Amino acid sequence: MGEQDPHVTNLRTLVIGCTPLARKVTNLLKEISNLVGVVNLHPDKGLSKSNYDPLADICEPFLTKDINNKETEEWIRSRDPEVIIQCGWSQIFKPHILEIPTRYCIGIHPSPLPEGRGAAIINWKIIESDGKPVKWGNSLFVME
Repeated sequence: MGEQDPHVTNLRTLVIGCTPLARKVTNLLKEISNLVGVVNLHPDKGLSKSNYDPLADICEPFLTKDINNKETEEWIRSRDPEVIIQCGWSQIFKPHILEIPTRYCIGIHPSPLPEGRGAAIINWKIIESDGKPVKWGNSLFVME
């Protein structure tokens, strides 16, 4: 009987995202967890979003125009996630979505918060820097 890889878990994870960061997170979670689903922005809305990545070549995402609508909520609930990881999603999650995972809803943002909140943060950091050094980093947080 072989030993289980200590880096692999049965944790039921679900990704909500539509950017290159969501691609990286999805690929990683496929390797180290029990990835039970991916929610992506419907192309009708996604194609106008900068850095939109449909992820269809690496998974079969559930497509939505609104993360808080009933159909999306029901689909996420049907996946029974322990942890939801949100990365590259601009819509604010309402409480009925945040309460779905049995453990946590974790957000990833490519800038220190709260100073770097909002979309296209890398572009804004470059524009606002005026050639001076800027504060860079990432934020990982429990969404409540």
